[in-house]
Amino acid sequence: MKQSPIKILLIEDNPGDARLVKESLAEAGTTLFEVTWQKDLANGLAHLKKNPIDIILLDLTLPDSAGFDTFKKVNEKADHIPIILLTGSKDDILAAQAVREGAQDYLVKGQANSSLLVQSIRYAIERKQIEELLRENETRYRAIFEGVGDAIFVQTLSGQILEVNQRACEMYGYTHAQFLTKTVADLVPSEKYIISFDQKESPALPTPPIETINVRANGEQFPIELSSSLQKLNNNPVLFVVGRDITERKRMADKLDEERITLRTLIDNLPDRVYVKDTLGRKTLSNIADWQASGGKAMEDVIGKTDLDTYPPELAEQYQALDTGVIDTGIPVINREEPGLDPQRNPAWILTSKIPLLDGNGKVTGLVGIGHDITERKHAEQEIQRRLTDLNVLFESSLALSSQLAISEIGKKVIEILGERLEWHHAVLRIRKEESEELEVIGYSAPGVDQENIAVEINRLNSLISHVGQGLNGWVFQHGEGVRSGNLSADPRYIETFPGMRSGMYAPMIVSQKVIGVIAIESEIDYAFDKHDEQLLATLAKITANAFHRNRLWEQTEYQLQHLAALRTIDQAISGSFDLRVTLDIFIKNAVAQLGVDAALLLIANPEMNTLEYAGEVGFHNSTFKNIHLRLGEGDAGRVVLERRVVSIPNLHQADKPFKNLDLAASENFISWQAAPLITKGQVKGVLEVFSRTHLDPSPDWLGFFETLAGQAAIAIDNNQLFETLQSSNFELAIAYDETIEGWSRAMDLRDQETEGHTQRVTELTLRLANSMGFKDAELINIRRGALLHDIGKMGVPDSILRKPGPLTDEEWVSMRKHPLFAYEMLLPITYLRSALDIPYCHHEKWDGSGYPRGLKGGDIPMAARIFALVDVWDALTSDRPYRKAWSKEKTVEYLREQSGKHFEPRLVEIFLKEVLHE
Repeated sequence: MKQSPIKILLIEDNPGDARLVKESLAEAGTTLFEVTWQKDLANGLAHLKKNPIDIILLDLTLPDSAGFDTFKKVNEKADHIPIILLTGSKDDILAAQAVREGAQDYLVKGQANSSLLVQSIRYAIERKQIEELLRENETRYRAIFEGVGDAIFVQTLSGQILEVNQRACEMYGYTHAQFLTKTVADLVPSEKYIISFDQKESPALPTPPIETINVRANGEQFPIELSSSLQKLNNNPVLFVVGRDITERKRMADKLDEERITLRTLIDNLPDRVYVKDTLGRKTLSNIADWQASGGKAMEDVIGKTDLDTYPPELAEQYQALDTGVIDTGIPVINREEPGLDPQRNPAWILTSKIPLLDGNGKVTGLVGIGHDITERKHAEQEIQRRLTDLNVLFESSLALSSQLAISEIGKKVIEILGERLEWHHAVLRIRKEESEELEVIGYSAPGVDQENIAVEINRLNSLISHVGQGLNGWVFQHGEGVRSGNLSADPRYIETFPGMRSGMYAPMIVSQKVIGVIAIESEIDYAFDKHDEQLLATLAKITANAFHRNRLWEQTEYQLQHLAALRTIDQAISGSFDLRVTLDIFIKNAVAQLGVDAALLLIANPEMNTLEYAGEVGFHNSTFKNIHLRLGEGDAGRVVLERRVVSIPNLHQADKPFKNLDLAASENFISWQAAPLITKGQVKGVLEVFSRTHLDPSPDWLGFFETLAGQAAIAIDNNQLFETLQSSNFELAIAYDETIEGWSRAMDLRDQETEGHTQRVTELTLRLANSMGFKDAELINIRRGALLHDIGKMGVPDSILRKPGPLTDEEWVSMRKHPLFAYEMLLPITYLRSALDIPYCHHEKWDGSGYPRGLKGGDIPMAARIFALVDVWDALTSDRPYRKAWSKEKTVEYLREQSGKHFEPRLVEIFLKEVLHE
């Protein structure tokens, strides 16, 4: 049969608690519950009146009723329906009063898990069933209460036990018979509990009416809860006493008490101020940090008081206004900075958060406040704020000056930052000209001077202070120390640059312990700058100095990188090409670009003729010099060869020694000329001349790079000459080697008369076949040499065997078959011929592995040897021999096909017949 659900009326105003009750009952699993939820007493009673209900779950605090009166009103209408109370706190007195008046049980919210709630409901239903059945059929009471989980005692009004259930026996450790000889006084310590009643009232346990005691059962102790009710049994009044095991409830209550103590300890030990206020602003909780800051000596000094009682009026009113806003709107305030007092009543800054407290209906009942003392942080923030502008200036300076700016742009950017960020408007930035004592203004600002007049003002400033040692600027340059003056007129070092200046600061720009510039700031106000300003300017001067230094390093690095790139290009040309004209063309174009000249002429020495001859040029308007042939020592270029050094004439028209080719220079409008000898390994290879149509007074770095370029040109020329010589020698040597090999080959043919002409024929045919198969030129050369030397090993075979007219014996064949090994041993030590060993060593190997000397098989046989073996057999069979006539072409082709896959590689047989014999 389908189980009927237990109908439960839940009267609870908090939606969250109602949801938790429903979820707890849903978790029960085996028991079916039908829960009806009403938010207030009126609707709960109305539902109770119209609907059948098995049990009532009742919250004592409702919007339209509160406390014990709530229970009384429900109990009057319940008509024996069990009522279980839901209370928000552990209140024994209220619970006892309710139980005395008929409540079945009470549960503390937060402690009532699903198991405890279901158990309480089940007990209440069972108890109701017992009472009803006892009234209806007294003889059946045992069958009913034996199934109850509580211990049940039926006793006389005098305390004599009439009946107990099995659970009572288990809890107290007595048999059923033993129980019938005892009274309740035997079970409960008399000093704590005495069962008594008044005939005029319903009997009950004395105050407290519900109490827990420890009962020993089987050597264990656990708490129980006793309750009693008056019943009729055979028309005689009896007392039903119910004992419930509340171990789980006690454990949870104890745990909750421990958690409350832990929470309070935690709150009291927090360094932050923690407090709770009601809607009237009175504190209901205050931790140690809060009541100390409020001026109290103990928590009791502030509990129940408002901020007006503990703080000065101006602070209290501010606090109350904030509290009112939180309570009225229900919106929390998080991390708001407020003035306050520290425990010594000194001014302080507090980071405050205020969070509203809500009841079950969402109504604000107060607030929780947390205050964190941030006084030290505020002081630090003020210091940080004071430096923030400085840091922004330094950051912007570093950022702006980190890019590769020209020196004038660096000066302009620094002046802009000083004016816009620091409002220092009378500023001048000077640098020292390289390798001199002169000072130059590269940055300038002053109120009232427009852009059109800046150049005039800079000229004026340069005329006032132009050298190291002049004025305060010059003094700072000279000594490398900053100056801060609050009264410039009293300083004898001061030279007035701006009218009406009263105070000033001057900071050196130093790089590698060398002063490169000065930043000057002046003001119309006496003592306008403090030590902090001086430190800021000094830091800014360092940043600016580093920017100048980076600029110069960047220019130098860029210059060097360009030179290195040019040298690398020239090196690649030298190593990548043996064409001297291509190399020198690349060289001379890079030389003009990197040296910054207009034209260049390259002459190469001819040692046989003792002359300098034209080798290349760039940048000239005419070509008359292309036929130049100068004797060594003749002209300006010849003089450079004899002196073996770089010669520079910055001005051809004012040279100490007249320039001999002045007509050429005039026709090309050249003004400057430089020339360098091309020397390598102590030999002069030529001369490099460069020309400029503007004045060029080369620096040491320029001359050094010029010499380096000349050295590169000398190396290129020398490498080319060496290569040509080596190439010629190698060619002659290769010809000599090949002629030697052919001589060996002819000698072998003469020795072995029956094979005369054989070597030349097989060599030619092998090359034809290899060429048709795609062998490269270098491989064909080695194949040719190997074919010519294929029988070189027969030089180790005795003439008696080699020239024997008749068949060879087995022993003689052993000797004959050694000739590939003899070839290997003869040719391997010759490095030049090592790559040609495949044919002499392996041409008697066979595709099926039956050949000699190593018995190689298939693809293990070198390809060149496989090709030659096929050609060798072809030529041998188609040539006359002393012991037989030549075979016909058809018979030989038939033999080759028959040996395909045995002696020869099948694929090669087909290629040979198709490509060579056109079969």
